[in-house]
Amino acid sequence: MDNNSLKIWWQNTIAYQGHSTGYIGNFSRNNTESATVLLQSACQHLREQECTFAIAPIDGNTWYNYRLVTEGENYPPFFLEPNTPNSLYQVFLEQEFFPIAHYYSALCNDLKIRDRRLIPVKKRLGDRGITIRPLNRENVETELEKIYQIAIAAFRQNFLYQPISKTEFISLYRPILPYIQPELIVIAEEDQNKPIGFLFALPDALEAQRGSAIETVILKTVAILPQKNYAGLGSILVEKCHAIASQLGYKRVIHALMNKANPSYNISRYYTKPIRQYALFGKQLK
Repeated sequence: MDNNSLKIWWQNTIAYQGHSTGYIGNFSRNNTESATVLLQSACQHLREQECTFAIAPIDGNTWYNYRLVTEGENYPPFFLEPNTPNSLYQVFLEQEFFPIAHYYSALCNDLKIRDRRLIPVKKRLGDRGITIRPLNRENVETELEKIYQIAIAAFRQNFLYQPISKTEFISLYRPILPYIQPELIVIAEEDQNKPIGFLFALPDALEAQRGSAIETVILKTVAILPQKNYAGLGSILVEKCHAIASQLGYKRVIHALMNKANPSYNISRYYTKPIRQYALFGKQLK
């Protein structure tokens, strides 16, 4: 249901701590001044639908835009990042929304760092016949189908996870395909035919829009099938991403939009320093 310039969802949402939840999304930079009235109205509509808890901002589910910038406005926005003003964060607090999940983006300025702890991990995974290769640009649709199968298995335990169809997943990625550099998207396979993990990174197109050379890579997603045999593979893919970015002439990598409760947070801390904080907010309605 549209609510002026916001949108709300109350069907097929994920329960939160026993509550019947409604989602509020479709925020933009140009509705900040009216955000107070819009949030109040959206919450009232959700109450009328017997929702007892509101979650915002989230555009229907976590495959789409969600989260609000809470700290770190000094660093320039990067490609595919939610870009919300600090004033909107203040409106959420004034309307008694509170953070229910925390996220951050972090910057690696030294792409030469290598983690010696990964040496035995590489040997163990290599002995299992696990290899890593770049995306095949000539067969992108098939490659995205492989990435989809990994993603829906790897993210199943993520906060507010909801499955989407393969068609919907591919439609999400198709608009950004013109911006990709295939070398920066790597797929891990066991015995050269079973996809078990991937890393999706791409150049920061916003640098070019600002009139600068593109020197930054955005590490968007790392996903590994949830099996103990593949422990450490995510760290190896991150290190490989840094090495490839350096070989291609990039100077830095942003680890984007990581949930502090996820394993990616521990991987990232070895290489990076935070540049931005985000949160997903909730409010009890009844």
